[in-house]
Amino acid sequence: MLLAHAAIVLSLGVSPPGWALQKAVKSAVTQSPTSPVEIQRSQVTLTEVFASPTQIPGEPLQDGGVRYLNRKGQQWSQLKLEGSLILRNRSPQRVEAVAVTTMPLDAFHKPLDPQGVGGQGPYQLHRITEPLARGGTLQFEWEQPVGSDEVYEVAVVVTAVRFMDGSIWTAPREQLTETFFP
Repeated sequence: MLLAHAAIVLSLGVSPPGWALQKAVKSAVTQSPTSPVEIQRSQVTLTEVFASPTQIPGEPLQDGGVRYLNRKGQQWSQLKLEGSLILRNRSPQRVEAVAVTTMPLDAFHKPLDPQGVGGQGPYQLHRITEPLARGGTLQFEWEQPVGSDEVYEVAVVVTAVRFMDGSIWTAPREQLTETFFP
């Protein structure tokens, strides 16, 4: 259950229709000094999506009724992280693709869901295939399902960059180990 002061929003976008509770989550950006693409801004929100507004926890019903999740047609809420990044190409070359890796962490900087949702592991790789000119910026939005609302922060790292000439830069192994498996 998200915090009581989380915002309630009506979801009309690409995500499944319904109602949602949202709260901001700390974004822990780690950047290699040799990375040709830097993350200028990162914002992350934890969203709990409900199929119906009657499923949103909060004030007791006025008539004293009880909300039952086991009623016909009721569905469990779904949790997901939604993020927004602004990336800047600081290399002298044009970029063809960027790989950004995200991983939810608990309050002790440990992977929140070691198996991940769907068995993919605790992290998710996001591939950005929009060209990025030298010195140019790009906004990218991402989503990642999570199995718990205990997300304290999200590690965000540029893990690979492919240039137009076909060469590839990858983040140093030590940096990835320190960030994702402290």
